[in-house]
Amino acid sequence: MAETNSTPTEAEVTARRGDINNYLVDDKIVADYTAVALAQFKRDLFNKRAIKWSWIFDTTNDLYYLNTAAETWNDDNCINMIALLTVAYVFADYAISNKESQWMELSTYYRAEYDDELKIAKLDVDTSGDGAITDNEEGRSGQAFFVK
Repeated sequence: MAETNSTPTEAEVTARRGDINNYLVDDKIVADYTAVALAQFKRDLFNKRAIKWSWIFDTTNDLYYLNTAAETWNDDNCINMIALLTVAYVFADYAISNKESQWMELSTYYRAEYDDELKIAKLDVDTSGDGAITDNEEGRSGQAFFVK
């Protein structure tokens, strides 16, 4: 099933940087960058925090897992991180296309914001793989998970 609810909308990206559409190059749209950001986010989750995508996102129902209190930590935090990375990618692309280093510095700033958030973001992690978040899987922040 498509992961249509896994990435931020254009409005959610624009909330991070209101003028982002001014920096799109080569007829690209925000969704082009969010697709790339999602792929990188999945890699970073696994490589930097040892979290599998299937532990935080329910691909069958196309939504982020909710914890037992129905809090949306995964949705809120993941969407925010992907939006930050999307903005970083837009500015990097713009900097390369226009050969102007100040935009790369802005890209680096947003990438650092993303990296910081990735380290500390509180996530509900379905390590048991049962499709639900239990009490002991709620609100994990900044640690890696290793499962036998």
